[in-house]
Amino acid sequence: MNIQHVFAENMKALRSERRYTQEELSQISGLHRTYIGGVEQERINVSLKNIGKIANALNTNPAFFFASLDSFGEDSSYERATSNDTTSCNVNDEEPIYSICIQKGTEVSFIPIEVESLDLSIQILCSLIQHEYSGKDLAHRYEQTKQELLEYFSCEMKNEKAK
Repeated sequence: MNIQHVFAENMKALRSERRYTQEELSQISGLHRTYIGGVEQERINVSLKNIGKIANALNTNPAFFFASLDSFGEDSSYERATSNDTTSCNVNDEEPIYSICIQKGTEVSFIPIEVESLDLSIQILCSLIQHEYSGKDLAHRYEQTKQELLEYFSCEMKNEKAK
């Protein structure tokens, strides 16, 4: 499955989930109806600027469009992206959503990760990548390492207060 197909499939699925026609989506996004149809039929390569417009119109994170639907688990970001809870994946939210991007051939999937401290998270991820972790192993090891570090620093702070 190529990236254009994944994008078109996700866009159409989310548009249908929101119960928008192509005409309604075009009005909300400010794009022409034939452009929306062309993207869904994989005749038009969508620009980054227009991905943002479509994501805003569908009230979702632009990254949602690039993850193949079979990469989502049961308690998944697909459910968050397609829910009516507009705070969960709204691109205008103050809190960003961080994910590890996995590319296999032409397929791209995303694994959401929790970030306590952006600088610390970047350092953890860089270290794990240097140790050749990737994909789901990287996401799993990241969560494990983050938890270990948070527990360690929490114990250190308690020890300092006890002195």
